[in-house]
Amino acid sequence: MTVEQFDKMRMAEPEVAYMLCEKNVEDGNYTTSLEAHFAELDKED
Repeated sequence: MTVEQFDKMRMAEPEVAYMLCEKNVEDGNYTTSLEAHFAELDKED
């Protein structure tokens, strides 16, 4: 991978992460409760 390719990929990562966050909010796939968040994390094990 060239330095230019790496830089392009590095710059795209935050944009993709933001788009995924927006999609989660649109789909209602989030919580504002710390307890609910920890419960979801426990389910993944």
